[in-house]
Order: sequence, then C-alpha cells, then structure tokens
Amino acid sequence: MINKSVRRMERERRKLLSTEKKYLAELKVLARQNNHSAAKILIKDLTRLRKQCDQYLLMQSQLKSIGFQVSTLQAQTEVNAALRGATETMTRVNETMDVKEIQEVMKQFVRNVEKMGVNMDLVMWVVSVDGRCSCQWRICYCGRCCSSVCTTSKCNWTCNH
Repeated sequence: MINKSVRRMERERRKLLSTEKKYLAELKVLARQNNHSAAKILIKDLTRLRKQCDQYLLMQSQLKSIGFQVSTLQAQTEVNAALRGATETMTRVNETMDVKEIQEVMKQFVRNVEKMGVNMDLVMWVVSVDGRCSCQWRICYCGRCCSSVCTTSKCNWTCNH
C-alpha cells in the first residue's frame, strides 16, 4: 500500500515537472513579446509549482522511510515468533528429559566398559608427504597385543605395545 502511494506521488511529481517545462516555454514567448505583467504572474505560478514539486519529493522520501520501518518491524515480528516457538520446544524437551537417569546410564556404561577390560586406542593417521599409505586410521585393540595392522601393502605400521 505504501509503495502504491509512493508511485502515485512520483506520477504527480512528473506531471508537475512537465507543467514546469510548459511554463518555461510560455515564459520565453511572453518575454519575446514584452508582456511583463503576464510573465510576472506565470513566474509566481512557476515558483509555487517548484515548491509543490519539492514537497512531493519530500513526502515521497518520507513514505519510503515509513515503508522501510514497516518491513523492519515485520522482520522483527517474525524473528520473535520463531524464538517463541524455539523456547516452547526447549521447554517441552526439558520437561520430558530426566537428567539423573541419563547420568546413571552413562555411569553404568563406563563401569561395563571397565569390566570388559577393553582399551581402545584410536590414532588418526596423517598421510605423509610421500603418500606411503592411504589408510586413515591405525587401530590397535591391545590386550597385549593382537595388533590390528593396516592391510595396505605400502603401510609398515604395527602396534608398539
């Protein structure tokens, strides 16, 4: 709606500018004819017309400013609605989660891993510049020692235990 008003103001301003051109042409004709009294009246109309044109330009810029403010407020409203929805979701998740139960499960998992005596050691392989091996992981499940070795023919890695 605001953009429609801005376009209407622009049309009106263009009409005033075309009228101004007509007045200027008519003033030249009156000046050639030495009709100074009619030229004075036309000059007064021309100054009023220019002031009106400036006012239209001012109103047009004010309307654009209002339009930008409205779009900013709409964006803020949408962000607020999204945050409200995220807050409601987080509240529901917090209500359904039992933190103590999750902690107990994690403690029990750690105890079971320790009971099994599994010591997993993952070391990330950084491929050397000469590209001796294309494997990405060296894995040793050491129970002193079954050494899982890379099966790539160019790789010489073995467990150091």
